[in-house]
Amino acid sequence: NESLFPLFIVEQLPAGIAGLLIAGVFAASMSSIDSAMNSVSAAFTTDFYRRLKDKVSEGDALSVARKATVSVGVLGTAFAICMAHSDIKSIWDQFAFFLGLFGGGLGGVFMLGIFFKRCNGFGASVGLIGSGVLQFLLITLADLNPWFMAFTGMFGCVLLGLVASMFGGKPAREEMV
Repeated sequence: NESLFPLFIVEQLPAGIAGLLIAGVFAASMSSIDSAMNSVSAAFTTDFYRRLKDKVSEGDALSVARKATVSVGVLGTAFAICMAHSDIKSIWDQFAFFLGLFGGGLGGVFMLGIFFKRCNGFGASVGLIGSGVLQFLLITLADLNPWFMAFTGMFGCVLLGLVASMFGGKPAREEMV
Protein backbone atom coordinates (compact mmCIF):
# COMPACT_ATOMS: atom_id res chain seq x y z
CA ASN A 1 0.00 0.00 0.00
CA GLU A 2 2.80 2.46 0.76
CA SER A 3 4.31 2.08 -2.70
CA LEU A 4 1.13 3.16 -4.51
CA PHE A 5 1.79 6.92 -4.29
CA PRO A 6 5.43 6.72 -5.49
CA LEU A 7 4.35 4.37 -8.30
CA PHE A 8 1.71 6.89 -9.39
CA ILE A 9 4.30 9.68 -9.39
CA VAL A 10 6.78 7.71 -11.50
CA GLU A 11 4.35 6.25 -14.02
CA GLN A 12 1.59 8.85 -14.44
CA LEU A 13 3.01 12.34 -13.87
CA PRO A 14 5.19 14.25 -16.34
CA ALA A 15 8.88 14.56 -15.39
CA GLY A 16 8.74 18.22 -14.27
CA ILE A 17 5.60 17.82 -12.19
CA ALA A 18 6.92 14.60 -10.61
CA GLY A 19 10.14 16.38 -9.65
CA LEU A 20 8.26 19.28 -8.08
CA LEU A 21 6.04 16.89 -6.14
CA ILE A 22 9.01 14.90 -4.84
CA ALA A 23 10.81 18.13 -3.90
CA GLY A 24 7.70 19.24 -2.01
CA VAL A 25 7.54 15.96 -0.11
CA PHE A 26 11.23 16.24 0.81
CA ALA A 27 10.79 19.89 1.89
CA ALA A 28 7.84 18.99 4.13
CA SER A 29 9.80 16.10 5.63
CA MET A 30 12.83 18.27 6.34
CA SER A 31 10.63 20.94 7.92
CA SER A 32 9.14 18.40 10.32
CA ILE A 33 12.49 16.84 11.14
CA ASP A 34 14.33 20.09 11.82
CA SER A 35 11.47 21.33 14.01
CA ALA A 36 11.58 18.14 16.06
CA MET A 37 15.37 18.30 16.42
CA ASN A 38 15.17 21.95 17.52
CA SER A 39 12.45 21.12 20.07
CA VAL A 40 14.43 18.25 21.58
CA SER A 41 17.54 20.42 21.75
CA ALA A 42 15.71 23.31 23.41
CA ALA A 43 13.96 21.02 25.89
CA PHE A 44 17.22 19.28 26.82
CA THR A 45 19.09 22.56 27.25
CA THR A 46 16.36 24.29 29.23
CA ASP A 47 14.93 21.46 31.29
CA PHE A 48 18.07 19.47 32.06
CA TYR A 49 21.31 21.32 31.39
CA ARG A 50 20.31 24.70 32.88
CA ARG A 51 18.70 23.06 35.92
CA LEU A 52 21.62 20.77 36.69
CA LYS A 53 24.38 23.35 36.24
CA ASP A 54 24.50 26.70 38.02
CA LYS A 55 25.17 29.98 36.21
CA VAL A 56 25.10 28.80 32.60
CA SER A 57 26.17 31.43 30.09
CA GLU A 58 24.32 31.85 26.82
CA GLY A 59 27.40 30.67 24.92
CA ASP A 60 27.58 27.45 26.92
CA ALA A 61 23.85 26.86 26.47
CA LEU A 62 24.18 27.41 22.72
CA SER A 63 27.10 24.98 22.54
CA VAL A 64 25.15 22.31 24.45
CA ALA A 65 22.08 22.90 22.26
CA ARG A 66 24.16 22.44 19.10
CA LYS A 67 25.68 19.22 20.44
CA ALA A 68 22.21 17.97 21.41
CA THR A 69 20.93 18.72 17.91
CA VAL A 70 23.81 16.81 16.31
CA SER A 71 23.30 13.91 18.73
CA VAL A 72 19.57 13.72 17.97
CA GLY A 73 20.33 13.84 14.25
CA VAL A 74 22.87 11.02 14.48
CA LEU A 75 20.55 8.88 16.61
CA GLY A 76 17.63 9.56 14.26
CA THR A 77 19.72 8.63 11.23
CA ALA A 78 20.91 5.43 12.91
CA PHE A 79 17.32 4.57 13.83
CA ALA A 80 16.20 5.22 10.24
CA ILE A 81 18.95 2.95 8.90
CA CYS A 82 17.90 0.19 11.31
CA MET A 83 14.27 0.62 10.26
CA ALA A 84 15.23 0.51 6.58
CA HIS A 85 17.03 -2.80 7.06
CA SER A 86 14.33 -4.44 9.17
CA ASP A 87 11.40 -6.46 7.89
CA ILE A 88 8.61 -3.88 8.16
CA LYS A 89 5.46 -4.75 6.26
CA SER A 90 3.66 -1.42 6.77
CA ILE A 91 5.18 1.90 7.78
CA TRP A 92 1.74 3.07 8.94
CA ASP A 93 1.43 0.16 11.39
CA GLN A 94 4.97 0.81 12.61
CA PHE A 95 4.09 4.47 13.17
CA ALA A 96 0.99 3.43 15.14
CA PHE A 97 3.14 1.05 17.19
CA PHE A 98 5.65 3.73 18.23
CA LEU A 99 2.91 6.28 18.82
CA GLY A 100 1.10 3.85 21.11
CA LEU A 101 4.29 2.79 22.84
CA PHE A 102 5.39 6.30 23.79
CA GLY A 103 2.38 8.56 23.27
CA GLY A 104 -0.07 6.78 25.54
CA GLY A 105 1.97 7.26 28.70
CA LEU A 106 2.73 10.89 27.90
CA GLY A 107 -0.95 11.53 27.24
CA GLY A 108 -1.70 9.92 30.59
CA VAL A 109 0.71 12.28 32.37
CA PHE A 110 -1.04 15.25 30.78
CA MET A 111 -4.44 13.87 31.80
CA LEU A 112 -3.21 13.40 35.38
CA GLY A 113 -2.02 16.99 35.54
CA ILE A 114 -5.10 18.52 33.96
CA PHE A 115 -8.00 16.53 35.39
CA PHE A 116 -6.88 15.15 38.76
CA LYS A 117 -6.03 17.54 41.59
CA ARG A 118 -4.72 14.79 43.88
CA CYS A 119 -1.95 13.83 41.49
CA ASN A 120 1.66 14.69 42.33
CA GLY A 121 5.05 14.31 40.67
CA PHE A 122 5.70 10.95 42.29
CA GLY A 123 2.39 9.58 41.02
CA ALA A 124 2.97 10.92 37.51
CA SER A 125 6.44 9.35 37.40
CA VAL A 126 5.17 6.00 38.66
CA GLY A 127 2.28 6.16 36.19
CA LEU A 128 4.61 6.88 33.26
CA ILE A 129 7.07 4.12 34.16
CA GLY A 130 4.25 1.69 34.95
CA SER A 131 2.63 2.51 31.63
CA GLY A 132 5.87 1.61 29.86
CA VAL A 133 6.04 -1.71 31.71
CA LEU A 134 2.38 -2.39 30.87
CA GLN A 135 3.02 -1.63 27.21
CA PHE A 136 6.03 -3.95 27.18
CA LEU A 137 3.97 -6.76 28.73
CA LEU A 138 1.14 -6.24 26.26
CA ILE A 139 3.56 -6.30 23.33
CA THR A 140 5.23 -9.51 24.46
CA LEU A 141 2.17 -11.39 25.76
CA ALA A 142 -0.71 -10.28 23.53
CA ASP A 143 -1.23 -9.66 19.84
CA LEU A 144 -2.65 -6.17 20.26
CA ASN A 145 -3.80 -3.72 17.62
CA PRO A 146 -1.20 -0.90 17.55
CA TRP A 147 -3.89 1.78 17.84
CA PHE A 148 -5.23 0.17 21.01
CA MET A 149 -1.82 0.55 22.64
CA ALA A 150 -2.27 4.32 22.97
CA PHE A 151 -5.44 3.73 24.99
CA THR A 152 -3.87 1.11 27.24
CA GLY A 153 -0.84 3.32 27.84
CA MET A 154 -2.95 6.34 28.72
CA PHE A 155 -5.39 4.40 30.89
CA GLY A 156 -2.57 2.54 32.64
CA CYS A 157 -0.68 5.76 33.35
CA VAL A 158 -3.74 7.49 34.79
CA LEU A 159 -4.74 4.53 36.94
CA LEU A 160 -1.24 3.82 38.26
CA GLY A 161 -0.54 7.52 38.72
CA LEU A 162 -3.67 8.05 40.82
CA VAL A 163 -2.91 5.05 43.01
CA ALA A 164 0.74 6.08 43.46
CA SER A 165 -0.26 9.68 44.24
CA MET A 166 -2.08 8.43 47.34
CA PHE A 167 1.29 7.32 48.74
CA GLY A 168 3.50 10.12 47.42
CA GLY A 169 2.52 13.06 49.63
CA LYS A 170 0.51 16.16 48.85
CA PRO A 171 0.19 17.53 45.32
CA ALA A 172 2.34 20.54 44.49
CA ARG A 173 -0.76 22.76 44.19
CA GLU A 174 -1.73 22.16 47.81
CA GLU A 175 1.84 22.68 49.06
CA MET A 176 2.00 26.15 47.51
CA VAL A 177 -1.26 27.34 49.13
